[in-house]
Amino acid sequence: MAVYAFQDYKEFLSHLLEQNKERRGYQGILAKAAGCHSSYLSQVVNGNVHLTPDHAAGIAQFTQSNSDESDYFVTLVMHARAGVPALRKILETRLEALKLKAHSLNSRLKETSQLSAEDENRYYSSWHIQAVHMLCMLPGFEKITTIAIHMGVGQELVQQAIQLLERVGFVVVQPRGGWVSGPQSQHLPRESPLCATHHLHWRNRANLSLLGAKTDSLHYTALHTISKNDAETLREMLVSYIEKSRKIVAPSKDEEAICVCLDLFKL
Repeated sequence: MAVYAFQDYKEFLSHLLEQNKERRGYQGILAKAAGCHSSYLSQVVNGNVHLTPDHAAGIAQFTQSNSDESDYFVTLVMHARAGVPALRKILETRLEALKLKAHSLNSRLKETSQLSAEDENRYYSSWHIQAVHMLCMLPGFEKITTIAIHMGVGQELVQQAIQLLERVGFVVVQPRGGWVSGPQSQHLPRESPLCATHHLHWRNRANLSLLGAKTDSLHYTALHTISKNDAETLREMLVSYIEKSRKIVAPSKDEEAICVCLDLFKL
């Protein structure tokens, strides 16, 4: 579980200890990493004693946190130790900024738009262009007619989509027919005015899949009331899933074209 799910560093430490309770002597190992005695760490978790920023840095290094996670954890410790409201306010602002940065897929995926404004508008103008993009990567879809029949759209629409994809470098035409993935990649930033439109297109397409009721489709909707910390945990789990899924997708063989939609929002 990421440290961003916690607003109290002691709760994070308690979680670490609970998560590793089967590891013999883990509390002592964690205390050694912090540079303090195991009994002192126990007092921190269960009492009014606090870690120092030096202790926090040692634990962050031990848990193999990245720079932003380490910054967040150390700042949590500093916030808990702060003696005046003015300092706590400054640290709360810093914590919020780090959390927002962690939630940003742009910073986690480290990709930006490779398209001109005109081409980007065109690419995201309809779900079918992106669908053509995916399908023309698959074996058996080397012809425009095949893609058009599969999608249930006109051949001219597919032809125009492929012309755009070739021009911007998303696909490369093969001498013997068909296409392969081009050198360019794309991630639409959250701040883009096209982002909402992009999501809406694919949510609408998901509705069509729902009506088709195919056995290999998966649709899940659930409403919950949960704690703020657990809501943060779920959000982090989804962002982490997205990161991991992209590492699977990148080297994966082109055999199926799929759409993944994840939704988590406050009512």
